[in-house]
Amino acid sequence: MWWSEWKSIKNAESRSFHIALLNAVLDSIRGDLKAGGNEGIKVEVWARQQPNGHGRLGVWAATYGDIEPKFSHSDEVSLKSKYVAIQTFCAGSPQLVETTTISRWRSYYAVPIWNYSRTGCFISGVVVIASMPDVYDSEKVSSISFDNIEAVQRAADMAADAAEFILNYRVPEELREQFLSHLRSQSGPIPGDLLAQIDPIPMEK
Repeated sequence: MWWSEWKSIKNAESRSFHIALLNAVLDSIRGDLKAGGNEGIKVEVWARQQPNGHGRLGVWAATYGDIEPKFSHSDEVSLKSKYVAIQTFCAGSPQLVETTTISRWRSYYAVPIWNYSRTGCFISGVVVIASMPDVYDSEKVSSISFDNIEAVQRAADMAADAAEFILNYRVPEELREQFLSHLRSQSGPIPGDLLAQIDPIPMEK
């Protein structure tokens, strides 16, 4: 069962590794978006919590650093939630949201991550890309917009591949070397147990 396996790997070491994976693809995501040098871009992976009943969704890993889940954003799964990740979870399809609120993060693109198994399919979490426009840009243009939707979708494909590994323990072959290269640049030789974690695993049908 997915939940049992997921609980077994939810620890600080695995979260640090997952954060490294997200940062490994951040430059590629910025490149796909053609984000400006002073535009803030973050990637978050939200994971299911307490899946019995309505359950909750919360940030498990993000590019902005290692914050314990109990101190990260989370909420009950509800159509009334203010969080784009949970709205996307409920919709079951990608969502692009542009906001005019006072929040620094003005636009979001979120994709549900589906888990397929012999017993059926379900959403195990959501990956979110968010943009903070350049404070010196008078027009506050964001690279995450409907006008740039093709680039946004390409960037989201990369983010979703990373989230697919984090939530469902699979990593596409084409991303493996990129992950390894980034991790080596950050910490030198990679322990064998981490290498084993990022061996490509075929999707269970």
